[in-house]
Amino acid sequence: MNTASGTRHLARLALLALAGALAGGVATAGEITLAWAPSSDEATIGYDVEVLDAFDQVLEVIDAGVATSHTVTGLDDGVRYRFRIRPYDVNGRRAREASAAIETLPAPRIEALEGIPVPGEPTTVTLSGVNFDPAARILSRRAGLKVGDASVLSTGAAEVTLLWDGRGEPPAAGDLTVVNPVRKAEPYFAAHPEVLDVDASGAVDAADLAQVQAAFGARRGEPGYEDRLDVNGDGVIGGEDVAPIRARLTGRPGAAEPGSRRSGRADRF
Repeated sequence: MNTASGTRHLARLALLALAGALAGGVATAGEITLAWAPSSDEATIGYDVEVLDAFDQVLEVIDAGVATSHTVTGLDDGVRYRFRIRPYDVNGRRAREASAAIETLPAPRIEALEGIPVPGEPTTVTLSGVNFDPAARILSRRAGLKVGDASVLSTGAAEVTLLWDGRGEPPAAGDLTVVNPVRKAEPYFAAHPEVLDVDASGAVDAADLAQVQAAFGARRGEPGYEDRLDVNGDGVIGGEDVAPIRARLTGRPGAAEPGSRRSGRADRF
């Protein structure tokens, strides 16, 4: 099996999946849908989906068959997972290389609570922290404190209505917890085609291609690196960033799709 060509044409997993904090130590089942472009290697007859922990230890290998998408179920909220795709040939030989691993969002944390609930009356307060998912649930960890409506404003802020019975000290950040779901995600380009428009001109054109090529080889933290030019968000501006722009310009089907980014546009709602 030509692993070089096979894996080179694998799509970056199309994930916007986010994992979250665990409330009360009770695991809840979640799921995530992965999608990838087919390998161009004619020897490829199927794909394995590898589920890994945050330390790249393989937890499970799932045979997706000939499909180019798969829904992984039974995931625990509050756990960071990594996923990658590895093709195999007619003899069952797995490619030496796999697609880049995509990692879910780290567990959310509430760092501050602004506002003091009026005892016995529903009161809206503001929470600040990190890694809040748009579909996050905010739960109480304290007797006498109930959580009502909640609205996630950004990955670092949320508003929530609290009903406090007035006993003890006023509620604080540690009295609440956030649970992010592991949720299904649409292919990234379908949901966010603007990621290819690196110069924000309103169109994907030759100027976008030229800017990415000019920064080719730059790594995060080095001169010349810009997050907007790192299409797949892997920290290196390279061929995997150039390829989908070229594919869009030429109209070639099966363009690679980037995975979830650790910073930049993909963090926006």
